[in-house]
Amino acid sequence: MYIYTITSLKKHDIGDGLNRLVYVGSCKNYNERFRIHKRDCFNPNGKNYNSKKYKIIREIGWDNFVFEVILVMSDDTTDEELLKMEQKYIDKFEAKKSLNTNEAIGFDMVEYHKGYYIKNIDKIKVKNKNWYEENKEKLIEDKKKWRSNTENRQRENELQRNRRLTIQTFRQFCNISIYE
Repeated sequence: MYIYTITSLKKHDIGDGLNRLVYVGSCKNYNERFRIHKRDCFNPNGKNYNSKKYKIIREIGWDNFVFEVILVMSDDTTDEELLKMEQKYIDKFEAKKSLNTNEAIGFDMVEYHKGYYIKNIDKIKVKNKNWYEENKEKLIEDKKKWRSNTENRQRENELQRNRRLTIQTFRQFCNISIYE
């Protein structure tokens, strides 16, 4: 298990003075992780293509950054320990001011968000309802505009037809009559 950095060879100004740009990450296989970073940086269809770090790396140039392993941890290191160590280095290098956009994300984040949702469900429902009421007219207008497109309407009709066929097939397979 590894903690690694992607660091600019020269200092650059991205808003708070001249500094080396640093991204801190963690992984189990650094060769594979390096390959994934390069793919994600240059694949316009990838979900991370427009992330802050990849935009800056493309702008400055991939060859102007170095990928370094800064800490090797034992294979029996837990994911939680690895992420804590990653966070330590994010803080040490002040990487959140540079190429890291958030804290080290771990499996416990799912539990955190679930807990937040449970604690704040009433506030979230009110917020969602208010947003819907504020945007209701625009949503209806967008839906009409979308449906006015013949291709979209045909696709929607086809989906409904397929759904009906699936239900009919299921009922025939199970020998169920709708009128029983």
